Amino acid sequence: DGKIVKGLSMEEMAASYLEEIRSFQPEGPYYLGGFCLGGSLALLAAQQLIEAGEEVALVIMIQTTHPDAIRFKPETTQMQRLWYSTSKRIDLEMENLSHRGWKYIVERGRHLWNRAGARAAMLLDSVAERETKDPAKLPMNYILEVLGVEHERALHEFVPRPYGGDVVLFRASKQLVGQNVDEILGWKNVLTGHTDVCEIPGHQQNMMSLPNAVKLGTEITSRLK
Repeated sequence: DGKIVKGLSMEEMAASYLEEIRSFQPEGPYYLGGFCLGGSLALLAAQQLIEAGEEVALVIMIQTTHPDAIRFKPETTQMQRLWYSTSKRIDLEMENLSHRGWKYIVERGRHLWNRAGARAAMLLDSVAERETKDPAKLPMNYILEVLGVEHERALHEFVPRPYGGDVVLFRASKQLVGQNVDEILGWKNVLTGHTDVCEIPGHQQNMMSLPNAVKLGTEITSRLK
């Protein structure tokens, strides 16, 4: 209806994606994948397809962490959490700078400025005002910030169910220290079928950027073949 839909669950989001997917591919086998939260949506979509009697050949989850594993371990202190987060951010920025040169600093500065402006606009708008805005007339930065808030809420409420199909899990080689992550990013009790874990160079934030994306693309292509 041309409005920003609020309050959707992860299951409802996945169903919405499936409606689009099945509009151009009515029958399986289906190959589904997503990055970060998108991987959880792909997993949910696969479950909904199977429940509808369709075949899902493969689910690809790219640096998708189980909601419970995103949190820091209870024993980590606030000082440790700050140190781990700061160290990871510094390493990420230095890696991006080495890959993309000084141009990255300009791009990063522009991104932070636009994001700050979008957040300020959101604070000034009431919830009712956000829901009545026409997305076609909104800056993309504003839309992405609203979606970020909605996605974080939905993920917090999400309780994954076991899945017995084939899954490929791509994980970044550099993970945030102190979290509950393991080799399978916390999905051990959920992914009960064959799970192929493949490590990609870099951090979550740049594993889909050059040059790391070359490795990711090669690995995905080999598995689709």
